[in-house]
Amino acid sequence: MLNCDGVFKAQFVKELHAKAHSYIEKKEIKYKKVFEESDLVLIHLRNERFPNLRKSKLLRRGDSPFE
Repeated sequence: MLNCDGVFKAQFVKELHAKAHSYIEKKEIKYKKVFEESDLVLIHLRNERFPNLRKSKLLRRGDSPFE
């Protein structure tokens, strides 16, 4: 014998997850950006694997426009 409240709650959670998934997919399409080869983008490079190479906080860390 199944508990009606448990079945109802499980169905509600499944519907909620489906709504959230569809909402996320819609937002991904809205914010998705396609870059062309000639576009300028800014990338942030970190040398976290080699902290001994950075002697000072004031040295450049590799942040620059990337083409």
